[in-house]
Amino acid sequence: MLRIPAMDLIDGKVVRLTKGDYAMKTTYEKEPVKWARSLEKAGAQRLHVVDLDGAKAGRPLHQGLIMQIRKAIDIPLQVGGGIRDIEAARRYLEAGIDYVIIGSMAFKDPASLNWLISKYGERIIVSLDVKNGFLATGGWLESESSNINGVLKDMEKQGVRTIIYTDIGADGTLGGIDEKLYKNIAPMTTMNLIAAGGVSQLADIHTLEKIGLYGAIIGKALYEGRIALKELFI
Repeated sequence: MLRIPAMDLIDGKVVRLTKGDYAMKTTYEKEPVKWARSLEKAGAQRLHVVDLDGAKAGRPLHQGLIMQIRKAIDIPLQVGGGIRDIEAARRYLEAGIDYVIIGSMAFKDPASLNWLISKYGERIIVSLDVKNGFLATGGWLESESSNINGVLKDMEKQGVRTIIYTDIGADGTLGGIDEKLYKNIAPMTTMNLIAAGGVSQLADIHTLEKIGLYGAIIGKALYEGRIALKELFI
């Protein structure tokens, strides 16, 4: 299972939100490019980067910094935040970003999602951000009443190969993963499933591995020292 460290960006700084709330932000004293190099050196196989300013604004705002990160490391980058149209996705992909993460656009503009999948295939990742049982869109600021099982089936039919399932209620809380949640979701789809939200210790990662997930995103637990960097990729 891929263990994917997260780097969320606001004002050019590495931050973490709690439960997706921009008012509950913690800023970490880590220079993004240097930190990315450290993650690669420690053994990371992929890096998850989110432009939170872009997610809120509805358009990418950290392209320059993200491309600096891209040039500084060799491991694959998956990038999200504010990618709401074909052109935004295309700019990243054709500049060398390995995967782009599509959120709101997947549900509000399925024709554009279909075009991107036909053009870029598995390099398109769809993010399912779920809050209180409902799909959250618009940088986690809006909610839609959508059946998750139905959404998974729709995404699979459209040719999506990888899904990030973010449990927003657990994200940034260090409260542990919802094991039952992922046990229920995993059999619903043949897509690659990446879990995000709630990882607080190595035991959570081991649990997700046993369930058979494709990957897990690790954020606050790494920044707060709950999981040591030297232990994460052993």
